Amino acid sequence: MFLGNLHYEPNLEGLVRFAQEAKNALESRRYRIVVVGKGQEKIPNELKCNLDLRGYVEDLSTLPSEILCGIVPIWRGAGIKMKTLTMLSLGIPVLSTKMGFEGIPEDLALSISDRSVDLISKLDQYNRSDFLSVSSKSLEFVRSTNLSRDLTTQIENAFGLVND
Repeated sequence: MFLGNLHYEPNLEGLVRFAQEAKNALESRRYRIVVVGKGQEKIPNELKCNLDLRGYVEDLSTLPSEILCGIVPIWRGAGIKMKTLTMLSLGIPVLSTKMGFEGIPEDLALSISDRSVDLISKLDQYNRSDFLSVSSKSLEFVRSTNLSRDLTTQIENAFGLVND
C-alpha cells in the first residue's frame, strides 16, 4: 500500500519512480500496489496496470487485512514521514527508502533500500511470521510512544486523506 497525497510532488515522484523501476518485478510476482490518497489522476496511465487506485478511504483501519505491506518510496523531503507512522500505527509492515524511514528506528522496517527492485525482492525472503513480527514491533512502538488515534486523524488530515 502507498499512502499519501499525490498533489505533493515528492509523493508523486516517489510513487511514479517506484512503479517504473519495479514494474517488471511487480508484474512477475503479480503484486499490485493499493494507492490511497488524493491526486491519483496525476499518475501516468501506463503505470496504472500495477496499481489499485482507492482514492479517499474514510477508515484506514479497514485496510490492513488485505495489505501485505506498505511502501514509502520517498527520495526527497525532510523529517519523519507521517505516512510511515500511519502505517506503523495500523500494524502494516513497511518497505521504505532511507528518506521514507528517516527519524524512525530502522528495526521497525520490513526493509530499507533506495533501490525499488531490492524492496520488492525482499518480499520473497519473508514468511508470514516475519510480517507478524515486524507488525508486532511497530504496534509496540506506537503504544510506547503514545501515538494515538487522534494523531492518526491529524495525519489523515495533513495528507488530504480525509474527504474535504
